[in-house]
Amino acid sequence: MIYVNDNYGRNAAKGFDVAIHDKDICFAQLESVDMHWTASRYDALVTSLARSGARVLVAFLLESQGVELTRAIYRRDLVGRFIVVGAGGFTGSLSEFAGVEAAIAGAFIFAPRTNDVPGFRQWMVDDVGGARSIAASSAWLRRVWETKLACSFADGSCAATPYAPADALVSPSLLHDAVYAFAHAIHAILNTTSCATSGPGSGGTSGGTPGNISGTTSGNTSGNTASGDGDAVWRRLHRCVNGVALLRHIRRLRFDSVSYGPVSFTESGEMHGEYRIYQLVGGDVGGGSSSSGDSSDVGSWSETTRRLSLDVAMLKWPTRDGAVPTSACSPPCAPHHYKVPMHVRCCWQCAECHGDQSLLSASDRCEPCPPLHWADAATGRTCEPIPPDYPAWSEPTSVALALTSATGMATTVAVGCVLVARRRRRIVKASSRELSALIVVGIFLEYAATSLRLARLLDDVIDSAIYAPLFVRALRVYRIFNAGRTSRRPPSCISSASQLTMAAMLIGLQVVASIASTSLHPQEALLVMPSPSVRYVELMCGSGGAAGKIVSLVYNMLLVAACSVLAFKTRHLPDNFNESKLIAFCAMATAVIWVTFVPIYAATTSRSDFVSS
Repeated sequence: MIYVNDNYGRNAAKGFDVAIHDKDICFAQLESVDMHWTASRYDALVTSLARSGARVLVAFLLESQGVELTRAIYRRDLVGRFIVVGAGGFTGSLSEFAGVEAAIAGAFIFAPRTNDVPGFRQWMVDDVGGARSIAASSAWLRRVWETKLACSFADGSCAATPYAPADALVSPSLLHDAVYAFAHAIHAILNTTSCATSGPGSGGTSGGTPGNISGTTSGNTSGNTASGDGDAVWRRLHRCVNGVALLRHIRRLRFDSVSYGPVSFTESGEMHGEYRIYQLVGGDVGGGSSSSGDSSDVGSWSETTRRLSLDVAMLKWPTRDGAVPTSACSPPCAPHHYKVPMHVRCCWQCAECHGDQSLLSASDRCEPCPPLHWADAATGRTCEPIPPDYPAWSEPTSVALALTSATGMATTVAVGCVLVARRRRRIVKASSRELSALIVVGIFLEYAATSLRLARLLDDVIDSAIYAPLFVRALRVYRIFNAGRTSRRPPSCISSASQLTMAAMLIGLQVVASIASTSLHPQEALLVMPSPSVRYVELMCGSGGAAGKIVSLVYNMLLVAACSVLAFKTRHLPDNFNESKLIAFCAMATAVIWVTFVPIYAATTSRSDFVSS
């Protein structure tokens, strides 16, 4: 904002600052202009304004300063850079801006609403000689005449200058209303009892009226002062009419102007007026090509009703595409970014919220999203659930596991078929075909569980269905050959039925433990977010109680350990009884794998279903 450094400019700037305080509008630069500035000072000013980044230039200047500012904008090649919003210095004739109109093209000018005083223009046209003679003795009219007709009464050039068109003269309606405001106020003062009945010239009665004073005054103006009453009347006026009384009556004043309408004033002495809003067009405004300046009436503002009327369709902007220009210190922040205020109220920097944070509507801070949620990508103002990730049949890993499982099941089925086909062979009978069949079934279910993800109850039972028969077989071989060293009588409980009963009992223990664990800690689907700073949620099967899982694993590990011990003790059997060697190889290989796998499995943070309940 630029304002002239006088009462008008300072008061206007202060009032404007108060008006925009709560409107999210602020000044990038505030400059006062001295009445005696040179052209170089104006050049430096507009250069500084251009560096500020603002495009709207609010100006409260006198006419001469408005012209100098416009010329400086033109000289610095900043045409189209500023949208001027002004009054005072830009309300005069556009001829003052001849040649530099393009510098303020698109400007908005607020000017008091004026109308023609009835008969004034016609009098100027019909009685040019009389008007010229009055202008010669009237300071106000002389200045208008000399300014508009480019002549001088001092050198006599105005006497020979032909009269210009009537529209070249500024309408005197505001001056007319100002004179009548003072006249009405003085009239009201003279009508007061204290003034009408005091001092000489009142006629010696208490009923003296302003009419008597007015008549005497009129007589004095014609030069008739013989009675001496004229001096007394002027002394009386001087005593009654003073600045305080005049201002008090002007504030209370209300009258109908012959050119404007109702006239009234505020408590501070400002007129309740109406302002017309003009936009200066020309140059290259809104795609136009006119080089001459012109103004368009685009709206009005009423001080009485506090109402703004603006015809948006008539507005033209000094941009190539006619789009509305923007004047902002900082651009709007992108989605999911918040404002970091700077030292200037309307300026900020943009900082991005983290992915697990949402942006509040106030755009000044971020709030953490709830667990398993992430800020939406469009605006960042809401938190959305993160879609869980889980193995899908279309993924390469799932396909590979399914193929491996299918191959294992097919191989197991093939082995089972061979076992059934050769079930009457002595070698098959000697290796306990019932226990072998049970082991084959367990292996088949183990492959099937890889693809089908059966319930956790079956996971542990399937392992026991493999290792329990394997332990019973190893125990049977050990008991048979260990008993043969001391007696020719075979040991008890080595029949097929006994072996199946023992295997069923061992498997039953696992079943009971699994049922108890599952009952106390039911299995459920869990959503796990391994890292709060990474947009990833895993859907997994909850393990329930950690104690039950550990008990089942320990039980199966004990079966494998027992198989390994028994197989080691029977390692010296003849070659045609090498079943114990195969059992030892299977059990020890399993033990080595478990010893390596279990710590890694338990230490993996993403597998929290193993270590948490």
